Amino acid sequence: MNAFRISMIVSALAMTFAVGCGGKPEAKPEPAPAPATEPEKPSMQVQVRQALDSAVGLDASQVQIRIEDGGRVFLSGLVPNAAQKERAQKVAEAIEGVKVVNVIDLNTKE
Repeated sequence: MNAFRISMIVSALAMTFAVGCGGKPEAKPEPAPAPATEPEKPSMQVQVRQALDSAVGLDASQVQIRIEDGGRVFLSGLVPNAAQKERAQKVAEAIEGVKVVNVIDLNTKE
């Protein structure tokens, strides 16, 4: 090959290399989305309150709730009658994680 052809090939290769390397930088891949997490579960106190407030046939508007370690729930205050006292206890016992429901301080208006 003559020097001119070699020079042309080298120039063409150099330009190809320069264009390939000097063009737009490659786009960086998007970071992976964060793994989906479950929504935070409401506290046991909130769960018991919501259950008591939404229970049909139960007026728990004057019931206070105290939660202790190990899933112990204490209900105190007033309900209209003995049937509602029992209902309040059963509603609270149905909450996941509740182990014991104490209703000694839950009194009736009757």
